[in-house]
Amino acid sequence: EEKVNSIEINRDTVKVKSSQPSLKKAQPVKKETENAEAKPAKIEENIKNTGNVSYESAKKSFHDVIELTKSFKATIAALLSLGEVVDAKGDTVVIQFPKQYAFSRDKLKEPEDKKIIEECFSKVLQTNVKVNFKVEDE
Repeated sequence: EEKVNSIEINRDTVKVKSSQPSLKKAQPVKKETENAEAKPAKIEENIKNTGNVSYESAKKSFHDVIELTKSFKATIAALLSLGEVVDAKGDTVVIQFPKQYAFSRDKLKEPEDKKIIEECFSKVLQTNVKVNFKVEDE
């Protein structure tokens, strides 16, 4: 029977201290994220080039778009869920935010975030989609 005197845990190793020398070696800790990709793979490009989005289809698919954005960046999904689809014409969907959530619009307008949202809308609706953001009464 082995007696363990103490256990020391840090970011990359676990050290077990005991009276037996064989247990003193530091054992590497396997991280669950070591083999995981830093970001999800880019959405496949099997989308029709013609963008003709109806308001009804954009509004119905909005929840699915939010769910898909979670796999890229949870903060995008959280901010996007504060808005609602208010218009869609041609290849453009307009998402409106209440005045008190103007910061959501400002954050989602950043190029990287906007691109993710457009790719998610395009995947869900199977057509190229652009998004615009606005705050109510603007």
